[in-house]
Amino acid sequence: MGKKGQYFVVEIERQTFSGAAVARINRYVVFVPGGVPGDKLRIRLVERKENYGVGKIVEVIEPSPYRVEPVCPHFPKCGSCSWQMMRYDAQLREKEAILKEFFEEKGLPKDTILPIEGMDLPWHYRNKAIYPLKRLKGKVLMGFYERNTHKIVDVEDCPIQYPKINLVASKARGLISKERITIYDEVRHWGKLRYMVVKGSKRTNEYLLTLVVKDTAISRSFARKFMGIDDSIVGVVEDINPKKGNTIFGPEYRTVEGRGYYIESFAGKKFRVSALSFFQTNVEQAEKLVKRIRETFEDDVGLMMDGYSGVGLFAITLADLAKRIVGVEESRSAYFDAVDNARRNDQMNVEFINAKVESVIGGIKAEVLILDPPRRGLDSSVISAIADVRPHRIFYISCNPKALVRDLDALLSFGYKIDFVQPFDFFPHTPQIETLVKLSA
Repeated sequence: MGKKGQYFVVEIERQTFSGAAVARINRYVVFVPGGVPGDKLRIRLVERKENYGVGKIVEVIEPSPYRVEPVCPHFPKCGSCSWQMMRYDAQLREKEAILKEFFEEKGLPKDTILPIEGMDLPWHYRNKAIYPLKRLKGKVLMGFYERNTHKIVDVEDCPIQYPKINLVASKARGLISKERITIYDEVRHWGKLRYMVVKGSKRTNEYLLTLVVKDTAISRSFARKFMGIDDSIVGVVEDINPKKGNTIFGPEYRTVEGRGYYIESFAGKKFRVSALSFFQTNVEQAEKLVKRIRETFEDDVGLMMDGYSGVGLFAITLADLAKRIVGVEESRSAYFDAVDNARRNDQMNVEFINAKVESVIGGIKAEVLILDPPRRGLDSSVISAIADVRPHRIFYISCNPKALVRDLDALLSFGYKIDFVQPFDFFPHTPQIETLVKLSA
């Protein structure tokens, strides 16, 4: 229906997990980035495929009652948020609908899905920022990539980052501007400084600065200058990534000044989080998720396994619910943090193994299994091992509904049933959904 370049008037029906809204020209589906359900828009068809098209908004003829003015001046150019133009209650409703659609398409029971847990204040929730850098006409550009490009949108103040991260980044930008360090050019594969990463805790007021370089570039005297820009900075780490491409971190890193970790306060525990270790980005929402697990956890558990355990967040916060807990983590950085965190919190019944989950799950034979895999979901060998070991209960945490429903479909074929599905909004103003699923054998 229609040709590329033609103009159409459409009404937006719903949102999708890709972040683009859905409209129709007769029966022909058109994805419209920036659309809000209920909008009446004039669009230009900028891409036409056999089964779908992509439309660009030319005019908002009648705005949806859920359309709002974006808070960030860089929206929609910046690729970090795609839903700032939509009222927050509508965002939550759309995320629930997207999750139910995934379940329905896979033939899974969508009546097990509970109302999504949103945030009271859905701003300034991110505890980590990764900034690509570029020097242009003497000015240092630092921010986030424009959507679907490697063009940097120069961002001074991001409304979803912790305020202190914005402040530290601004001060660091000023220091980099004054220093004579070269900034990496990915086209020529030339220059030293590739990325700056700021992460930390607003509860302990500790922040860690990681400078990703093409080769060794950060001297102790330079690192001391970074330490001096704000009292909250506890360490400066250099990560060396000599390879071409858009992979952020390299395998080699060192602490140049201070310490190579910050301390986070979470659910009454203290956690060491190193430069290359993963920690939940939205601490407030992650605590709600842990609370939900605790509320639905049965007594008398002998052995629990925490797969993809990271720095030990679930193993340590749930340590009192089982006689013995084994955490399994592939990343050496996160593993060493987890071991330290067990000691730090006096959790004598918690131990950690530095290995891939698929290599050890068959030998642990846990009664309860906690799984928080990466975005791609569970490896097929992990699913096969679960079928053999048959833990009584599984708590599956997922950030990718597509991988989640695939894995749930496999687990249900082994006789498991879904007790509940609890979505959480870890990433307001984006289409991303975090989901906790409890399964019983």
